Amino acid sequence: ARGGALSIVWDELHKGKSWKRKKKYLGRDGRTKYMAADNRASAACEISRMAHRRLGLTATLIRDRVSDLWAQADLVSPNFFGSNWDFIHRYCDARKSPFGGLDTSGRSNVPELKEKLRRIVHVVSREEMARNLPPKRRQLVYLSKSDQTRPAGFAEDMRRAARQGRQALFEMKLLEAASRKRNWIAETVGDALDAGQKVCVLTGRRKDCEALAKLITKKARGVPVWTGHGGDSTQYRDGIVKEYADHDGAAAFVGTTDAFGEAIDGLQNTDLVIFGLLPWTPGQITQAEGRFSRHGSTRPVLIMYTVASGTADEAVADVLLNKLQSVEAVLDDKDSGEVASVLAGDQDEDAIIASILNLCS
Repeated sequence: ARGGALSIVWDELHKGKSWKRKKKYLGRDGRTKYMAADNRASAACEISRMAHRRLGLTATLIRDRVSDLWAQADLVSPNFFGSNWDFIHRYCDARKSPFGGLDTSGRSNVPELKEKLRRIVHVVSREEMARNLPPKRRQLVYLSKSDQTRPAGFAEDMRRAARQGRQALFEMKLLEAASRKRNWIAETVGDALDAGQKVCVLTGRRKDCEALAKLITKKARGVPVWTGHGGDSTQYRDGIVKEYADHDGAAAFVGTTDAFGEAIDGLQNTDLVIFGLLPWTPGQITQAEGRFSRHGSTRPVLIMYTVASGTADEAVADVLLNKLQSVEAVLDDKDSGEVASVLAGDQDEDAIIASILNLCS
């Protein structure tokens, strides 16, 4: 601050995307009142109102849904979009949810929203960002039933999960889908290591991470394999990233997207990336891809997204595809559009036709 004027710069602005800045409490007069919530978004909002100049930096302005925009825009330009209630009804097609509350997962009045965003948002194009980076390619690997490994030991787990509710059952179905892909992933990694490549495998669950690491280590034939997840200490995770980064020859790194998909530097010199389980949100995709195509990259990278035909994988891919299309529509985000195109099978027509025939058989 100089002369009483406060200037503030937020890095990773998306971490303040929550609209829940206040919480209710019962006053002594018996009336419902509101006070500042004890969270990051509330604190950032208070600072924002004191500032004379505000700048927010993020690679993922929409991490999940269009509704993510309001809080971030309000931090850099207070009241520009009015209240959150105004924003979600105008631009998110807000409507009553069958599960209670409001469904704000949609989008509406997109041309108007894009025009307003141009007044407060400056987008660094992918072309400008990638001008000095090696090429990045993406590929959808749609595993037919014949390419999958039959899962073992899931029958009792499925019955137990079904008794625990829909969420537990779906979680078990995701793990089953992951187990069907492990042998294919391990063999693919083994072939890449034999060719002298550095390979990174990211998945969504610790159990799958550990199982993949075990299989890949067998295929590695003495080539170093590092593995970690959120259950490991930050010091350990930082250490294995550095060891992988410093290693010049063939090597494999296996981790969870939550632990290594954001704010990690050291994975960029990787030849092949395989997503064993798809992330749920566009923000996770963008952040995770950014680990491998960033300042310091010296080699082209191929990013593979794996989907097991006829499994819960397909439901996750559909949800992610819809969200990516919303991000592309509002922000003209080419990366989101290209990932959506890959997941839709646009770049691999033969594979998508084969998968549909398999599902119908």
